[in-house]
Amino acid sequence: MLAKAMGGGVPVGAVGGRQDIMQQLVDGKVFHGGVYSGNPFCMAGALSTQMAYERDGETIYALLEKNTRFLAEGLYKIFAKINVPVHIQHVGSLFSLQIMNQVSDPVPMDYRSIMSTTRPEPYIRFQHAAQRAGVYFHPNRYEPWFISTLHTEEVMEEVLAILQDVAHKIDW
Repeated sequence: MLAKAMGGGVPVGAVGGRQDIMQQLVDGKVFHGGVYSGNPFCMAGALSTQMAYERDGETIYALLEKNTRFLAEGLYKIFAKINVPVHIQHVGSLFSLQIMNQVSDPVPMDYRSIMSTTRPEPYIRFQHAAQRAGVYFHPNRYEPWFISTLHTEEVMEEVLAILQDVAHKIDW
């Protein structure tokens, strides 16, 4: 199943499988439908995304990686200035932020280590304060953050300025 990124921000998904299974859909033996099934707007979003990728895929992904790294490094600096230990992992256009119990904690590698070495309450306070300031990311600390091609370095600088302000105002 493919979704989210396939539509470039438009709600769309795709299902694929072995021919014998997919033939069940074609023959009408199995129903497949949904709110956006075949919606022209959604299909245009998916087609536009595919065309952009085919035309400029390497450039797009290089830019996403560069901007994600810029944001991750900026967040590290913000938290270092206020002595809040964090761990940030990133690849491509997504990254995760974990607020650690202490600097000496090992890097969390699985669910159990995340539960034992990270602090959920400060993350939730940070997310709520950021949202009130206009920066939206998932309130669940286990969910990654995503950026898109619209998140330019200038936008990232604005986001980092807001998050810096937020980080200085909340109780860690």
